Amino acid sequence: MPRTWRYAELELRYGGGHERPTRIRWSPPNPHERISLGFPAETDPLTTLIARMGGPSDVNPEDLFEVHLLNAIGLQGWRLVDATPRSHDTATRVRYLFMRQEDDTDA
Repeated sequence: MPRTWRYAELELRYGGGHERPTRIRWSPPNPHERISLGFPAETDPLTTLIARMGGPSDVNPEDLFEVHLLNAIGLQGWRLVDATPRSHDTATRVRYLFMRQEDDTDA
């Protein structure tokens, strides 16, 4: 059966002086699975997205880091293929590119 590669992007934005991401965007191919976090009502987008992605829920939120999010994405079959950091005077942005193989019938 033919297989197709699917790609997804994870973007983490850090505000000046912030150690945790202040905005996060997850963009898999299916528009219904896309997530954008980091609006004023969301105090910790990293913890929120880790929970949505099926990461550990019994951990103190202060003990959750980007690696926990990458692991949760990996458990869904996505494989990290590239990471691109960019820094500006007031902010940093990191983009991760993921891929996974799927049957053509899953498209």
